[in-house]
Amino acid sequence: HPGERLEEHLRRWVYAFANFRVFNPWRLTMYSRVEYTFEGLDPCVQNDSSLYRLLAREQPSYPTDLRVREPLIDHRGLIYLRHGTPFRTVAGPTHALEVDYERAILPEASGVGGEIPDSLPDELFDKECIVNPKKGGRVWVIGPNDSWLYWFEGKPRLLHFRASCALGLHSPTTLSGYLPVSFPLYLARASILPEYWAAAQALLLRHASPGPCRTPVRAVIAESRDDAHVATRTDTDTPPIIRPWTSVVQMFALGHAREGTGMALLSFALSGPRLRADSTGDGRVNYPVSFRIVAYNRLSGQTIATDTVRRFTMEQVLSPGQSIVAFVELPLSAGTWQVAVRANQGDDSSGVYAMMRDLRVDGGEEFSLSDIVIGRAGAPPWQATDGSPFPLNALGAYPARGSAELYYEVHGLEVGNEYQTSIEVRSPTARPKDGIRILSADHATGPITYVRKSLGLQQLKPGSYQLIVTVSANGRQVTRKQQLLVAGQ
Repeated sequence: HPGERLEEHLRRWVYAFANFRVFNPWRLTMYSRVEYTFEGLDPCVQNDSSLYRLLAREQPSYPTDLRVREPLIDHRGLIYLRHGTPFRTVAGPTHALEVDYERAILPEASGVGGEIPDSLPDELFDKECIVNPKKGGRVWVIGPNDSWLYWFEGKPRLLHFRASCALGLHSPTTLSGYLPVSFPLYLARASILPEYWAAAQALLLRHASPGPCRTPVRAVIAESRDDAHVATRTDTDTPPIIRPWTSVVQMFALGHAREGTGMALLSFALSGPRLRADSTGDGRVNYPVSFRIVAYNRLSGQTIATDTVRRFTMEQVLSPGQSIVAFVELPLSAGTWQVAVRANQGDDSSGVYAMMRDLRVDGGEEFSLSDIVIGRAGAPPWQATDGSPFPLNALGAYPARGSAELYYEVHGLEVGNEYQTSIEVRSPTARPKDGIRILSADHATGPITYVRKSLGLQQLKPGSYQLIVTVSANGRQVTRKQQLLVAGQ
């Protein structure tokens, strides 16, 4: 709505400066790097220098300002200004000050009655960082840590914050490329993202390799670093939702502008106790849900918006584990679109919000490939563009040893033209043999070739994967990628 974005920006500004001020703004001038003591210490994990170089100069300043290296807000404030209120947060479990008593330098007095004054963590950490900066390669004080869950750029993003010498130990002040490798910390995040459950279990098993070198742990570290990079390089207009629904939102680009079939397909899986049901009078219940979808083409400036209300009638109120599944199609012309969606029940304080910035609809005469729509046998059917139902997997996750159904379109070939298809499933950190690669020769059925394939996932362990489909013909090659999540049994 007019003025709403400015309103939200000012709200974020006030909140960030009220809650995330740096305790001693001049402290950063004492340290050349913000990640000092917690990056580059674990085996199998390289230092993420590009992220921390960016964070060291993230806050704007005048070129001649002598306070250029004295940030006023910590990294939580920077992320809050960029992305607003997180959907969920997890603190700790080592959120209160904890110390390795065999190695740490402790002041004689630690507060009355065992309580720790607010300023003590900074004083304690400064003594470790300055007087004895590196003891055996690390500082032996474990400070607060938080994780914030967002949804932007088409997927959930979990960002981790820790204490640091540069910004202070009194709070989880500093964005970290990954969470410290610890079973309790990973277990605490398992309810948010299932890959942390797999990583936590891997840390319990007896291995010759150190914890950071184990495949599920390396996978979450790689994903976490990617999330941190995306979070520090983008801004989102996510409105504050005080009571968010449990939801999964996916977006796919299908069709081709040449045939006038370009569109965005959005799938929703909505659940949770905050969804309100109305009685229909015949023993059943009705869930009215409002959807507002806005697509924006940055190159042309074109904006397309649609508002619709859907009523989902069910035999009884949703039980735990059940979801409302909905599909919405929005016609689009050629180009790269930013698509945002808001769903609620007439109450702005609850509902769901999601955005994807790079939904691409192809145009012109070129050979092209649509997005890969993922399905699962038995899922609610979507009427696909080939005219037949397709079991779209609105939850986006697959059980271990299950199989995935794939649907996509190949454009720009003539009837009978041969083309080659490569389907790969890769983990960010696993060895190539732990993934899947299938090659096939196929034939076009016309200017639009509708493709359905099944993909067995039996050899994949629980975790997040990238599905990569590449189609080649006559020396030309096109590729699309899609996230694939394999959960436990």
